[in-house]
Amino acid sequence: MPEKIDLGGGDHWVEIRDLTAQDRKWWAIHTERSRRGKPPAVIAEPDPDNPAVMRERPNPDAAFTIEENYDLMDALAAQIVSAWSFGGEMPFTPEHRRFIPLDLSEAFDEVITDQAARLRRGGPKPTESGAGSATTSSAEIPDTSPAELPQEPSSTPPGS
Repeated sequence: MPEKIDLGGGDHWVEIRDLTAQDRKWWAIHTERSRRGKPPAVIAEPDPDNPAVMRERPNPDAAFTIEENYDLMDALAAQIVSAWSFGGEMPFTPEHRRFIPLDLSEAFDEVITDQAARLRRGGPKPTESGAGSATTSSAEIPDTSPAELPQEPSSTPPGS
């Protein structure tokens, strides 16, 4: 059954169709294709205090650009958004963003990012066991996907 998610105040919503194993496969392949040609996500280098020991650090050059990030989110939205409270015919296209009020754009992006995380995990969506209880999941599957939706770049250099 599709899931209707409130984007704020109950007036605006997005409906996400039921996700399947095929969606997880599509997402893994799509993100891997997007990562092709990028440098490795981790750089191994000798520890300055002990050159015999290699240490790993994130490679900032491997991160997706903001444009690549939006391309991934829009591709996923086109696959999974079945209806919404904004204008425009479905399926979703990047041009549909013009219908989303600026105040709700972050909420929309969060919904899509949450669905990407579900596809990477491959497990059930988190459920609440009762009023006031913590969100739980039946199993935690490590992230083995080739890519994650990146966050906007930080103005703070790594290691600061």
